[in-house]
Amino acid sequence: MTIRKPTADKTDCDGGRRQAIRLWPGRRTAAVALVAASLIVLAGCSQSGDGPGQTGLGTTLPPADTTTSTSVVGTVPITPLRRGPVVDEDFSQRGQWEQKDDEQVAMGTVDGEYRILVKRTGGQLWMAPAPTTAPQGGDIRVEADAVAVSKVFGTFGVSCRVGAPGPGGRPRYLGVIATNGLWRIWRYDARPGEPVKNLGPPTPGFTPAISAAGPNRVALECLGRDDPGAPVTLRLYVNDVKVAEVTDAEGLPAGTVGLTVMSNAEPIEVRFDNLRATRL
Repeated sequence: MTIRKPTADKTDCDGGRRQAIRLWPGRRTAAVALVAASLIVLAGCSQSGDGPGQTGLGTTLPPADTTTSTSVVGTVPITPLRRGPVVDEDFSQRGQWEQKDDEQVAMGTVDGEYRILVKRTGGQLWMAPAPTTAPQGGDIRVEADAVAVSKVFGTFGVSCRVGAPGPGGRPRYLGVIATNGLWRIWRYDARPGEPVKNLGPPTPGFTPAISAAGPNRVALECLGRDDPGAPVTLRLYVNDVKVAEVTDAEGLPAGTVGLTVMSNAEPIEVRFDNLRATRL
């Protein structure tokens, strides 16, 4: 499905907010904004779409690898995880993805895309987890086409190892970009009062692979053992260009995947399409 090019800015804010967004015209200043925004994202934002009340099942595909052999350690049979797609979604149907619209966020399937409009400003982080019961263990690559409809500074991308909802939301890894070329890899532990943890360089990275007009194909690979505390390697790709690789020494356990958007000084709307999660 072809994702639409961005239209005119659909957001509007008071004069103070509008003045604030003009402070981020360049890469260097925007980098400061992205650092500041990451510190603002506290678990207090967990009344978001990544909290309790998410819908359940959804689109899955049978594994591509037909291997059925098992090995045995002691008396416990171990079945190798099958490689291939575990989530493949073009949003042509509403399915069981979350549909909501309130004073904070609008999320839902619209015109063959998945729309996330973050209405609240100031580093509000929202996520839509894939509504699937497919096992997400093993090395996973999650990717989606994303285009920022609103011409404002904000970040968006994909998540992996998304855990169960709790008081602070869902723990997860995030690979996010901004239309001015900046990128970040974050870890969110969903603990009340705790911000996201930056896993990359101290200042946001920059890549010319990001298209300002979009769409951008954002991909995040999560590689490592499934048990909590084991090292996890994360690789971020934009439009098939590898832009970063980091390792979390005490990684999150296996989980599902999702789409994510974070606002800054103004509301931001992002459309996603062609979401795919593949076991490598």
